[in-house]
Amino acid sequence: MNAETKPVVVINIFTPKPGALDDFLALQTAALPGLRAGATGSRGSRLFRAEDHSKAVMVSVFDTAEDFKRFSESVPFAAHRAKMLQFLEKADAGRYQLVYQAGDV
Repeated sequence: MNAETKPVVVINIFTPKPGALDDFLALQTAALPGLRAGATGSRGSRLFRAEDHSKAVMVSVFDTAEDFKRFSESVPFAAHRAKMLQFLEKADAGRYQLVYQAGDV
C-alpha cells in the first residue's frame, strides 16, 4: 500500500475562546453529519471534549490523502470553517499514521 492509498488520520485540537466551548461543540455536532455526507472517502470522525472544558479534539479518518484534500478544499467546509473561527482562539491540525492498535476504538 503506497502513501496515497493509506488511510489518512487527521487530528484537530481546538482551543475555544473563553466561554465558547459549548457553542463550538453545538456548531460542530449540528454541521458534521451534513459535511460528512458530502465527503467522498470519509470513514468517520470522533469529537471529544476535555474534561476540564479547555479544549476539544476531533479525530477524522479518510480513505486517501486525495479524499482529505478534496474535503478540506471544498466550499461547504470553507463555509463551516468560517463559522467555527468565531468560537476559537486556536486550532491545531495534523495528519498522523497509525503505529499501534488494540481493540475496537
